[in-house]
Amino acid sequence: MFSLDINATTGVALAEIAGLGAAGQRAASRTVRKVTRWASGRIARDIARSSRVPLRALTKGGSTGRGKRIRARLPRQGEMSGSVWVGWSPIKATYVGRLSQNRRPGGGARAGQHRFPGSFVATMRSGHRGVFTRSVESRLPIEEEGVELLEAEAAVRRAKDEMGLRIQNVLRQELNYELNVKGHR
Repeated sequence: MFSLDINATTGVALAEIAGLGAAGQRAASRTVRKVTRWASGRIARDIARSSRVPLRALTKGGSTGRGKRIRARLPRQGEMSGSVWVGWSPIKATYVGRLSQNRRPGGGARAGQHRFPGSFVATMRSGHRGVFTRSVESRLPIEEEGVELLEAEAAVRRAKDEMGLRIQNVLRQELNYELNVKGHR
């Protein structure tokens, strides 16, 4: 698990909003919200591209939200910090793409662009369909295959490196909006 905290009151951002009162606070809050969403999307795209998994497998978690690998906690109104949480546990092969079984003996299974030699596709009694491999020579136990997210830490690091410049640009835009557009209404 990796976590990325976004705080608008660091460095140059604090110097720019000092003395602007409520307008500066609103601009900073919107900046943090936008940068948090940007970081979440950027990290998800980087991980999906490097791991060759669909973006949906990282960001959608079904009706319960379980299974989401990337979660953004956006700031509420008036708050000045947000965070992006990135889970690094493997994604089950079921969520990576369409499952197919190689008919040759020992040929293995495939899910999307990923191959799993020595594995097989099975449907459980509960209706769950997945790619499984036997952990020992006998029939049971079996383990479900997954795709590792090897580049997750590097994606978080890249987003963190670009975040300072992004905060400055978005804060400049938000201050311009707050002072020139919203201020004349």
